Amino acid sequence: MTKTLKNKTKEDYGYSEDLKDYFFKTNSHLKKGSFQLQKRKEHYYWYFLLSSDGRDNKRRLKYLCKTFEGKNQDGDNSFQHSLQILVEKQTNDFQSKVMSNVRVEKLLDEYMSVLLKEENSEEGRMYETTQTLQNSIRRFDDFCKNNTEIIMTEIKRLLENDMSSNDIKNKIKKTYKNRHFQLIKI
Repeated sequence: MTKTLKNKTKEDYGYSEDLKDYFFKTNSHLKKGSFQLQKRKEHYYWYFLLSSDGRDNKRRLKYLCKTFEGKNQDGDNSFQHSLQILVEKQTNDFQSKVMSNVRVEKLLDEYMSVLLKEENSEEGRMYETTQTLQNSIRRFDDFCKNNTEIIMTEIKRLLENDMSSNDIKNKIKKTYKNRHFQLIKI
């Protein structure tokens, strides 16, 4: 007798339109969007597709968390847990949690090791995704090492102009991306 595997649905992990609607009604400050379930190898993950903000007409898919069956220690099902994660991530504008006293090189090295583990595991992201991320990390690391003095001077200048550390981080990241894509086009 052959065993047929059924693909899981959002509802299998606690999703309901009524709960989603109630959540956005009681959290009206949050950006709207839709929840998606994506399968990577044998595991499922919650993603949130942000609605277009009207500026660039792009919808962005954001990772929330891994699914689980049943209830967690707080008594929440997987979808309820993903709602809590969505609140945290939107509150932080989907930025990674970083302590200000941690060196960039250490963070890049740690993230590279996480990607390598994911690449070699059954649960991780797809190989193409980890390779793209690793290449981006290497390029950004080179950029930081080759431009340390310029970056530090710019950070000091921006701090003197009362720019927040989060805004500074975003400015440097955006500047790097712009320069990188300009060089690619040449």
